[in-house]
Amino acid sequence: MSSTNWRGYRIAAWGGQCLLTIAVLVTASQGKWKEAIALAVFLLASFAFVAIENQLTKL
Repeated sequence: MSSTNWRGYRIAAWGGQCLLTIAVLVTASQGKWKEAIALAVFLLASFAFVAIENQLTKL
């Protein structure tokens, strides 16, 4: 874990995205559309960040 590119960070990111997806689904099923949309925006931003993470400059 001596690097910022440690594989565990990517696994944690996917786990967080999984939990966020569940939160979006639960919130939408309760009819709270504004909250579901807000969570979905953060989920999409998270997917975009993980997708381009390899192209970012290293610390």
